[in-house]
Formats: sequence, structure tokens, C-alpha cells
Amino acid sequence: MKGFGGAWPRFWALVGAALLLEGLPALYLLLGGPAGRGLYFFNLYAALPLCALLIPCWAGLGGVHPLAAFFPIGGLELLLPVYRQPVVGFICLLLSLVGAVAGNEMRDRRKGTKKRHGRK
Repeated sequence: MKGFGGAWPRFWALVGAALLLEGLPALYLLLGGPAGRGLYFFNLYAALPLCALLIPCWAGLGGVHPLAAFFPIGGLELLLPVYRQPVVGFICLLLSLVGAVAGNEMRDRRKGTKKRHGRK
């Protein structure tokens, strides 16, 4: 395995990113006031779903299986009572699954290992 391209480093980077995204609201509490609330809502409704789509896609490009890549971001959203928004957690789970499958599909098409069915 060379560099940061293998499946295991990408999986652990995905887990680290999920923990970081769940730890950000603690900083917003320290900031306080309307700025803290604004950053909290931006992170919850914009940054978290976007990262739930893009980071598993990147992990899927590195070979992480979609069932391993879809759970960290949305799963921590559901398990940890930081945001208390289960709907966003389920949306993040769905976006993570779509991103991870898309990343795996792009990897397979680049390598040319995808088995085609039907007419050629």
C-alpha cells in the first residue's frame, strides 16, 4: 500500500472526519450568541450532509466497501445526542450510501474491472 490511497487509511480518515464533524458543536457552544447558533445550523443543515456525500465517495474511490463507508457520519449523528436531529442523521446515512456506491463505481470504471451485462 503506497501513500494514503489504500482502503484502511481512507476508512480511518472517514471515521476521524465523522468524529470531527460531531465535535464541532462543542466549539459553537464556546462561541455563543447568534454567531454560534448560525454556525451550528450551517454545520447541521449544510456542512454535515455535504460531507456525508463527499467523504464516503472519496473513501469508495480508495476501495472502502459501501457498507463500511456509509455508517460513520450518519451513524454517529444518530447515536450521539449532539444535534438531536434524527431526520438529518437518516438523510446523512442515505447520502453516505449514495456517495460510497458512486465512489466504488467510479473506481471500477477507471480500472476497467466492472463486469458489464447485456449488449456491448
